[in-house]
Amino acid sequence: MKKITKFMSSLALIGSALSMAGCAKTIEAVAYGVDKVASNYGIMIYKADVTVNNGKITGASLEETYSPNVWARITAEQAETIDSVSTKDFNGDQIYFAKYIYVNGMNWKADVDSETYKYLNEYVVYSAIGASSEDAASDLIRYLSVSDSGQYKLGTFANTYFDDVMNDRIKILKNTSKDKENKENKENLVLTDSGIAPSFPDGKKKKTENTACASWTSSANALCTYLTGKALNYKDRVAESNFDNHSTIKVNDDGVWQYNPTLANTAAEDDAAIAAAEANSWETITGCNAVDIKQMSLESYLYGFNQAFASVEYQSIA
Repeated sequence: MKKITKFMSSLALIGSALSMAGCAKTIEAVAYGVDKVASNYGIMIYKADVTVNNGKITGASLEETYSPNVWARITAEQAETIDSVSTKDFNGDQIYFAKYIYVNGMNWKADVDSETYKYLNEYVVYSAIGASSEDAASDLIRYLSVSDSGQYKLGTFANTYFDDVMNDRIKILKNTSKDKENKENKENLVLTDSGIAPSFPDGKKKKTENTACASWTSSANALCTYLTGKALNYKDRVAESNFDNHSTIKVNDDGVWQYNPTLANTAAEDDAAIAAAEANSWETITGCNAVDIKQMSLESYLYGFNQAFASVEYQSIA
């Protein structure tokens, strides 16, 4: 009788396990963000995709697209046909930008006098027409960086921007106001499509399609490979009781990024656990090179992947 009871209990456990497995679902999630690290193309807007099943990432991809610093740049000849602004790049060459553009459902006006992002190779700041200086929309990059108000920060404004670029909903505008008074009055501007197409490196909107960015693409793909199979719980640093911070990423002697998931999951001020994790728990993100992806970029990508994963983690289990 005891043997029969044990056998029935075993069947119940197997059935329970199968039931749990059968409830697992595959769910896709996406987060968007702004990569504020200097590149030859200025600031980038990224898209972090994950596929999650039963509480683990089963697939991931990373893509970036360009700010208006790239696609709203025009030639000297084009600058003679529409309202434009100009400045000199770091090589001393004169460069031109459309004064008015359309993206995220709004018209934006260029300012090249600002020093806000020049150290990031971003020569122009676009402000939404009519926005006050206190409004996030007074600076397109700041606007795209606004966090969502909900639990998960999936980058709603950056999402709209990315989709607009991909789906040809961005425009270089022409001011067709008839007289000087209307040209200077923001409320009476008459802006229409200039017919000048936004331009991109290699004629491609995606960084992965830019031949000059092949090494970045390789390192980004390596990061995605590393994340596959993991239940991500990213935290950028952990503080000891004396307030010393320990970063959860570092570069090894070969210039390859490493991540410490144990440290990321260690409670703040648990000094012994922090020391143990620092000593023993580093994982190499094979193929993800620091020369291709800078620390601020990697932190931003991991944050985005973490938000996307967390937004569907429990749904994928239930």
